[in-house]
Formats: sequence, C-alpha cells, structure tokens
Amino acid sequence: MSTRAFSLKRKQHRSITDLPAKILAEILIKAAGNFPEDYANARQTCKAMRDTSNTFPIFKKVDLGNFMPTPWFQHDVIFLRKCVEVRNPEALFRMGLQCFVRVGDKNNGLKYLRMAVEVLILATAQ
Repeated sequence: MSTRAFSLKRKQHRSITDLPAKILAEILIKAAGNFPEDYANARQTCKAMRDTSNTFPIFKKVDLGNFMPTPWFQHDVIFLRKCVEVRNPEALFRMGLQCFVRVGDKNNGLKYLRMAVEVLILATAQ
C-alpha cells in the first residue's frame, strides 16, 4: 500500500453527529439522568444534539434516581417541571408526594399520584 493511500484512510474522522438520532437521544437521556447540568452541556455540544433534544421525548424517559427527592436549586425545579409536563411517571410521583406531604395540598398531591399510576398502567398495557 502506498503512503498516499494510507494517509487518505487515516484522515477519515468520525463525529458524534454521524450517530443516528435515536442514539443521540439515548445519550441525552443518560446525561439528563445524571444531572440537569449534564443534559444542558450535552445539548449545547452541537446542532445535532440540540435538534435531537427538541424532537425526542427526553424528559419523558429520564430516570430521576440521581436527583434529590426535593429539588432545592432553581434549575432542578425547572427540570422536574419539564418532566411533569410530559408525564414522566417518576416526576409525577415525586410531585404528588411533594404536594401531599410537604406542601399539604392533598387534592393536587392525589391528582399527580393518580396521573403517575395511569401512565404506568398505560405503559405496561402496551
């Protein structure tokens, strides 16, 4: 093999933008499951990540296991609200408990808890 052919092969670079959108969405879901800042940073890396975050249901699939039960920081509160808006069952459950126990709003607490159960029942039925 000539050195010219070898050098041409080495110059083929791969980028994260070469990945399919579904894989980019999974990366964003995992990043969001770590911390909201990780999601925000991943979203800002390139146009492909930003576009993917706008078209895939990232907040619906986020695992909130790494989050504090009660969010203290504003960005955590906003993140949790976005998850509630798209009916993430874990976020609905947390919001229901917060309303019911911490705030003392039993009606809204039960509303969120019912929504969480409905979402889970629908997910298992499919």
